[in-house]
This record gives sequence, structure tokens and C-alpha cells, in this order.
Amino acid sequence: MKSTPDLKLLEKYGQFRRGLNLLATQILRPLGIGPKQASFLWHLSRRGKASLADLSKATLTDPTAAGRLAKVLIKRGVMERRDHPTDQRSWEVKLTPKGVQLAAEIEKAYEDLAERAVKPLTAGEKKQFSDILDKLLGSMGKAKAQAEAEP
Repeated sequence: MKSTPDLKLLEKYGQFRRGLNLLATQILRPLGIGPKQASFLWHLSRRGKASLADLSKATLTDPTAAGRLAKVLIKRGVMERRDHPTDQRSWEVKLTPKGVQLAAEIEKAYEDLAERAVKPLTAGEKKQFSDILDKLLGSMGKAKAQAEAEP
């Protein structure tokens, strides 16, 4: 298989992402949660409440997986659900007091993770990296919308 510069870049990004996920798993282990659960709680702490569909989109989680994850977090007592006030087909979720406390601990863990992950970068490099990620995420969003529009 021929390795192109784009493939090499993609592989480097994949290595970084996997390393970041491993580091996140280690940092979150003392809290008894994993990165995907932390992502749900972290986003929910910023929104106050959200429909499961909105939370799924915000965390880039498959809707079915989001539903299963929500059930686990509800069972753990860190999140609660109620009927959606305007859409009878769905429900919205919010943090319980226990979830609010856990989300604050996640925030501290994420601060540590961010410090470790980008420590070697200068302020200018961090800005440049952020701009590049924004550009790539925007491109992915357009590609996803096009794929969903195709029959």
C-alpha cells in the first residue's frame, strides 16, 4: 500500500488521538468514569439541560449509544431524565447534584489533561493548532451533511 503525505498525517493524528484517549482514561479513572461518560457530563454541565439528541450531536455520539450511555449515567445517579417539554417523542436530561459535583471534578481533570497534551506548544502554536482543528471540523461537518443528503 502506497503511503501518501495525507495518509501519514492522518496516522499521526490517529496516534495523537489514541494517546489523548489513553491519557484521559488514566486521568478519569480515579473518578470512576471513562472519557465518553465524562464528555456527556461535561457538556451537560455547560448546557444545564439538553435533549438526548442535542447531547448526542454535541459529543459526536451515535444516538443509540447515547441512549445507552444516558441510561448508565441515570442509574449511577449523576443524571436524571424527564419528558421533553415541547417534543413528546423525546426526553431531556440534566445533572443531579451528584452529577454537578462530578462534572466539577471532570473539569479539573480536563484542565490537567489539556496541560499535559499541549504543554510543548507555544501560545502561537496552540492558536494555530486550534485554527487548523476548527477548519478540519468544519470540513467534516460539511462532508457529513452531504453524505446524509444523498439517497
